[in-house]
Amino acid sequence: MNRVVFLAMLALAVPASAADSKLATCNSVARLVRTVAEKRDAGVPAARLRADLANLKLTDAENENADALITIVYGGRVSPDDLAFTAFDSCWGKK
Repeated sequence: MNRVVFLAMLALAVPASAADSKLATCNSVARLVRTVAEKRDAGVPAARLRADLANLKLTDAENENADALITIVYGGRVSPDDLAFTAFDSCWGKK
């Protein structure tokens, strides 16, 4: 195989891998948001989720993000599917 063609193929593979990684990340974010909303709809108190998070030994930044997520989800009555879609869409739109 021509060296130029091989290098071009490698260059094209990197963005595909990055896109796959971003897709996986955004899907994970959407699943997390949906799960929190489903727990809300099942009657699990926000305080219980926060207590469960305290046991996970998260970093300060992760704790702040998780707390903000719980506050947002529990602060409204948006459906789990709509919240998951919004989270995915927001994640995917970031550069």
